[in-house]
Amino acid sequence: MRSKYLLVLILITLFQRNGPLFAQSIAGTWKGQLQIGNINLPLVFHIKDSASQLSATMDSPEQEAFGIPVDKVSFEQNTLKLQILKAKISYKGTLTSDSMVGTFKQSILKKALVLHRAGTESSVASLLHPQTPKPPFDYPTQEVHFKSMEPSVTLAGTLTMPSNTNTYPVPAVVLISGSGPQDRNESLLGHQPFALLADYLTRFGIAVLRYDDRGTASSTGTFKGATTYDFAKDVRGAVQFLRNTPGIDTNRIGLIGHSEGGLIAPMVAVEDPRIAFCILMAGPAMSGAELLPLQMERVARASGEWNDTLAKDTKIYADAFQLIAHTRSKLKLRRQLFHYFYRHYAEISSAKNGPGNRVLWAYLEMCLWTEPWMSTFLKINPAEYLQRVKVPILALNGSLDQQVPSAENLAILRKILKNGDARNAVMELEGLNHLFQECKTGSPKEYAKIEQTMSVGVITEMLNWITKIFN
Repeated sequence: MRSKYLLVLILITLFQRNGPLFAQSIAGTWKGQLQIGNINLPLVFHIKDSASQLSATMDSPEQEAFGIPVDKVSFEQNTLKLQILKAKISYKGTLTSDSMVGTFKQSILKKALVLHRAGTESSVASLLHPQTPKPPFDYPTQEVHFKSMEPSVTLAGTLTMPSNTNTYPVPAVVLISGSGPQDRNESLLGHQPFALLADYLTRFGIAVLRYDDRGTASSTGTFKGATTYDFAKDVRGAVQFLRNTPGIDTNRIGLIGHSEGGLIAPMVAVEDPRIAFCILMAGPAMSGAELLPLQMERVARASGEWNDTLAKDTKIYADAFQLIAHTRSKLKLRRQLFHYFYRHYAEISSAKNGPGNRVLWAYLEMCLWTEPWMSTFLKINPAEYLQRVKVPILALNGSLDQQVPSAENLAILRKILKNGDARNAVMELEGLNHLFQECKTGSPKEYAKIEQTMSVGVITEMLNWITKIFN
């Protein structure tokens, strides 16, 4: 999901993996603070060296955007150059000891950015996450490949099968990740929540299939340009794979989706009535056009940054989201958005620090917000699918989730699900954030600082509920 830093956020979260890098001594993790007006936006570059072939990705932790590919990189004569082409992002810096002094550019934005090499104590990768499962495992773990319902896409994943059971065939679940290119463990900031969830469920007798998103890690296909509907095809392919796997009870295959994955699960269940159940982990019950402004406000409030200026900005963006969500003609939408931002440019606080060409800024916003994933996310109404699901649903939200705010989200879910399957359940879990970690405020700024990957209580609730619906 997205945070309040909307301009940089939308630019960043639309881009996918793969990009060469030619350097060695520069390998490591580099961190810096990008100053945009009165906002400090942390950026992290990960540069790796494998067999003299370097690769790099970029993170924007506060926006929950991770693994963004660096397309072009060079390091010559102590000068580092990075480019993320689709985002029109570039960075050029000169190495001095363990610091990189340079300039960050994004389209017509130009800001100084000093990067510091992360030390052992502060590196995200070095944070202690004791819940991360470590081999050897006492159950079979298999690397698998299977086709999406879009035949050109082959997905790579891990299938774990229970070993301490005499009751084959066993129930199974497919884990569905949230927005952005995610690997099979839904890895972020050193945490591996899907690896943890798979480990627990497998030890309690449930087979688990988790996989790399299309175009990510070992999966083929292209992430760029794919929409929520495309990701649903991938889930359907995962379900079909499980149905053809020996030892799996084909009548007891369920879906567990986190964030956007919690939107995808009901979409698949509507198309496939053989799905046994759905568990929605902070799955949105409102459209993106409704959710994003609410998310922007709650994240800002949790971070202590909400003020009248941001309230005004949020209202401007909220109206633009609604325009995108309800305009079907692309040509008409382009014209309307262009004129909308031309009229409101001077009212947006972030624009006051940018160039004075309103036309360029309006056009930039327009092109990004009509990108396939974003425009689809703004338009989809999850309620339309939730109302049609005929299988039991467990909906979970942390009370301190600022990205899919619990009170508003669960109110919609309770209203919809009360008329559905009698086994439906809606739970608000006290003191947990969007990642289902125990936290203080729920701000995305806390995610990396929390040692816990996921509250075990969440997994216990899932296991208890699954046990009930199968008995």
